[in-house]
Amino acid sequence: MAPVAKKARTENPKRFEDYTIAELAELIERNAALEEELKHKAKKFEEELKQKADELKNIAPLPDETVAERVKTNIAKQFSHQMLPENDLPEKDAKKIRGTVGKELVAVIPNVSEGILKELGLKFEDYRKSQTKLSNGFFSSKVMKPLPNGASLQLARGMDFKYVKAQGELKVTTQYKFVAKPKPKAKPKKEKKDATAEDAEEPQEEVQEEAEEGGEEGGEEGGEPAAADDEDQEEQPAAVADDEEDEPKEIARATPKAAPKEEVASGTWVRLIGLQGAEHLNGRAGEVVGFDEATERYRVRVPAQSKDGAAQAGSNDSGESNDDEVKRVKRVNFEII
Repeated sequence: MAPVAKKARTENPKRFEDYTIAELAELIERNAALEEELKHKAKKFEEELKQKADELKNIAPLPDETVAERVKTNIAKQFSHQMLPENDLPEKDAKKIRGTVGKELVAVIPNVSEGILKELGLKFEDYRKSQTKLSNGFFSSKVMKPLPNGASLQLARGMDFKYVKAQGELKVTTQYKFVAKPKPKAKPKKEKKDATAEDAEEPQEEVQEEAEEGGEEGGEEGGEPAAADDEDQEEQPAAVADDEEDEPKEIARATPKAAPKEEVASGTWVRLIGLQGAEHLNGRAGEVVGFDEATERYRVRVPAQSKDGAAQAGSNDSGESNDDEVKRVKRVNFEII
């Protein structure tokens, strides 16, 4: 075991009787100088305090409106500091923020005057009762804490305010909850551009193209020229031209057409009606075999008739073709049977 080191002896303080008269006189002079210095510093400190007090008197108090905004900011900060994620909470409190009630938050603001209460939109007829306000309407921005996984901690809708008039203290209580990450919104479908004046100038050419298309189909079937589209029952080009002259602005503002949609399922049996370029097929029965989105027409297969003139699949008219025909027709040119 190592030996314990001895403590060094301290010299005994000098006894009073050991001081000489000259040393005592020096100590008395030094003490008097220190007293004089302390008096001078105390006087200077008093003068500074008086100057500060005069400056504070000349400063105008902040308006209640400005103080009320600072009170709101202070309440929001107190709430934000208390909004802890569930990993930092006890198990009991973690269940609360995921439940319907939430975990309680408390903010206390001292020295609140009745004028500030008025600017906060609070009016207490009975100071023993609390007043409720909506958090979204009270704060200028939403009080929340984002979480790394996209979720967030948010205040409840209601807040209770209680004012202690004797102390000028405002107490605010509310709750906060865990809000899961919002689901992504469905992407909106692309809308077609609005019709322009150029679109309104070309309706006649479109109708003529449809008429030529119908004539080619009619020529393939019966060799008859077609003056209009086989399936067209819409207004004549002249009427469209008149509409252009009378109401060009309305045409220019026309709403975009809806995307073509197949309304009649394939395999449905229908009866052809109102055909102009292929009138011999009117009344004939056929089967829907598909839909052409480019032309917005249905493909209908018309069965060939037997040699004795009896129509197949319920048809009551005769035809010259010996093979099944597939026609492209609009929805208005057939009816479901």
